[in-house]
Amino acid sequence: TWTAPHQSDLPLLAHLLDKFDDVNVVDVGCSYGLTSLQYARFLDSFGVQPKVFAFDPGKAGRLAPLNFVNNGYADIQFNDCAVSDVNGHVLMYLEHGHGENNRIINRRSTPFSRSWPVKSVTLDRFLDEHDVAGDVFLKIDTQGAEFEVLNGALRTRQERCVAGVLEFSPWSLKSRIDPVDFLKSLIDEFIVIHIGVLRDQLRLLDPQGCAEYVAELRSSPKNYTDLLFFPPSLPGVERLRTIYGI
Repeated sequence: TWTAPHQSDLPLLAHLLDKFDDVNVVDVGCSYGLTSLQYARFLDSFGVQPKVFAFDPGKAGRLAPLNFVNNGYADIQFNDCAVSDVNGHVLMYLEHGHGENNRIINRRSTPFSRSWPVKSVTLDRFLDEHDVAGDVFLKIDTQGAEFEVLNGALRTRQERCVAGVLEFSPWSLKSRIDPVDFLKSLIDEFIVIHIGVLRDQLRLLDPQGCAEYVAELRSSPKNYTDLLFFPPSLPGVERLRTIYGI
């Protein structure tokens, strides 16, 4: 069984369902499948046939398909591969005892770590090859590979409405891009809202405050957070701003 996490991302998904005829939920880094189940059940409550695509090539992900079946959502499409900016293979890293902490970046060399090759696909190619039409609600929780996931979805972001939620961890990003630059590029394209680890701390982010925000996050106990993002051109965006109090 499962319990829904804090649900500040669901008003955004509801808004997309209201404004678009065809919405796909893409859960990158689904782990045990709890968020995929949350989204599928939410779509069900709208009378919409759930179109949920879940990705996780790690240890925890092996339990996701069983979780979907046991909870009555066998139609969730599980994909045993990574999503990144590479079509081919990447290395997956893991520490023993932390099956949920799978990642394709930032290897830690310890006696308790291991790595192995896994299949990888860009979101652009996956949607094309599987003839997935429509707009995208995108959830990314990849222990720091959010940068690569978005880079592999450039055409999707240009041609469709893409909105969703992602984990933002400065220490995980800094090996490939300055976290401040990553955040600024995100804000250049989307309205970005800090929603906190518990998704209960709404705060609109702006380009001028990025460096201060990253420094604040780095000094916090968790050192990571969740960010909600949606395009400023989204139909009915002012209503969505009102819902989130921004």
